[in-house]
Amino acid sequence: MNVIMIGAGNVATHIALRLKEKGHTPIQVWSRTEESAKTLAEQTGSRPVTSIDDIRARTQTYI
Repeated sequence: MNVIMIGAGNVATHIALRLKEKGHTPIQVWSRTEESAKTLAEQTGSRPVTSIDDIRARTQTYI
């Protein structure tokens, strides 16, 4: 399942890590701050994104 995380706070981190654990690694992590996006992206093997325009338009799930 393709997942994009919108946000990189505490709740998003727990969800993203659990998804990865279950074999559904998020493909992108968006956050308003580059540091937050990079931190969660590194933990999940995802691509950090800070611009809404850079979020993939077609994916199965946005959280």
